[in-house]
Amino acid sequence: MKLLRSTLSSWILPLLLAACATSENYPLLPAVDPDPSLVRTSHPNGQLKRRAETRRLADGVRVQHGIERHWYPDGTLERVAHWKNGELVGVLRRYWPDGTVRAELDYADRLQPGTFRWFHANGQLEGEGLAVAGRKEGPWRWFHPNGELSHAGRYDQGRRQGLWRFYRADGRPLAEGAYVAGRRVVPWTVWNAAGEPEIRDFVPESEAVPSEPA
Repeated sequence: MKLLRSTLSSWILPLLLAACATSENYPLLPAVDPDPSLVRTSHPNGQLKRRAETRRLADGVRVQHGIERHWYPDGTLERVAHWKNGELVGVLRRYWPDGTVRAELDYADRLQPGTFRWFHANGQLEGEGLAVAGRKEGPWRWFHPNGELSHAGRYDQGRRQGLWRFYRADGRPLAEGAYVAGRRVVPWTVWNAAGEPEIRDFVPESEAVPSEPA
């Protein structure tokens, strides 16, 4: 009987410990090694910058598995992500320094589309669309801080594809043109400050294409 109790304890206890170590929304699988290592890095001021949980796979390779957190130099939370066997899963959240939401990126299943949303510092939606394995896919829309549409088009495996339209913050058109595999294809139509269209064979990237968060 003592032998039986000892045998049961030897495998029940690790399972209970693994259950206690899980996050609320993303249960972790029992690691091959019973004490998953923590990776920590710090800012120059000594404040914790990153803390990530890892596990060792059966082949000996150590990968991220569990919760990963990043902080700003003042200790304010910058992001929270969940990993499973080296792959991002669920919703990755990023925050502005004042604590408001910067991004909500749903990684879902790595082969299924999840919704990505980015927000301006004032709380207005900055961009929204689908992503597969972290790469933008299908139709996306981006907005100015005042809520007006900034630009819209489609992505194919993370690269702009097909017709894209760009707008000024007051809603007037700015530019329109096509992309193939992320490269612009001329000619493009560009509207000047007076609202007059011009057909161009060359448009500087900084003139018509706003930057996007990564």
